Amino acid sequence: MATLGRDRSQTHSGKLDLLLKFTQALGNSFQAHISADLQHPKWLPKPESWYYFEPGLITLGVKPDADWQLYEATVRTVAAGMTRLGDQVKAGTLDYYEAQDSIKQLLRDRDPWQFVNTVATKAGDIVDLSSGGLHHSWEEDSATAPLGNVLYELQSEALDAISTFRNFDKGKMSADGTIRPIQIDEYFEFINRQPEVNDPTSHLVQPHELTHTQAFRLERLMDNRFYSLDRLTLKTEGAQFKDDVTSFRHVFVKSGAVTVESNDHIVTVGSGHSAFLPAAAHVYTVTAAAPECEVLISY
Repeated sequence: MATLGRDRSQTHSGKLDLLLKFTQALGNSFQAHISADLQHPKWLPKPESWYYFEPGLITLGVKPDADWQLYEATVRTVAAGMTRLGDQVKAGTLDYYEAQDSIKQLLRDRDPWQFVNTVATKAGDIVDLSSGGLHHSWEEDSATAPLGNVLYELQSEALDAISTFRNFDKGKMSADGTIRPIQIDEYFEFINRQPEVNDPTSHLVQPHELTHTQAFRLERLMDNRFYSLDRLTLKTEGAQFKDDVTSFRHVFVKSGAVTVESNDHIVTVGSGHSAFLPAAAHVYTVTAAAPECEVLISY
């Protein structure tokens, strides 16, 4: 209770099961999680949301005119082809580099990307996937997103083995022919097929301004029953933000540097670093130690 606070202790079942990540990601698999409201004896939901620091590229949702039967048949054909090629590499009857050429041809012929929405994200975009039941993946494009997908991620903790269904791993194969297991049956069982859920714009959210003064601006970026994220912009060096808290706060400095003070303790936090305040802190103050600072506050 003293760490999480009363409200978050109830929300998080008495433990801190929130993952906070500063992520740079390229080319992860086509995947989905179960709906956040679904109770299942084996599979757990995995609510997650992203705040983009740089332009990126993702797939998000299945296209409204997609043929679901053809989509499933396509990824099953790709999976069978990958298994066959992997077995040949393992047996020594096919060279790994020859297998790579065959994989590229297989993906050109089948093209699983034709069934899903491809979305170019901008710096500052917010993608809220906390409802679950939605297709998503991080993509690669050296022209439009040379750094990959650079973002701040909030995610409820759940191991991939009990939360993530992959139906297409984008042709990845280890040098010994090993390929990662995928879960095509589960993906198509639990994916939400409603058109409005698969509309990317349903998951791109806008900041909501909470407070705006001469010293700072405070905006709500994400707010759901699993986690919240605020963006604090301190406008000038020496500008201060003071807050009373009833739950924990994680303070991440995206740019600039700040001091965080609570109960006669002061720490300096630079860009890319963070500080954690338990609910028992009650009050804390953030002071800008640089001309302009952007601070992300999770709870």
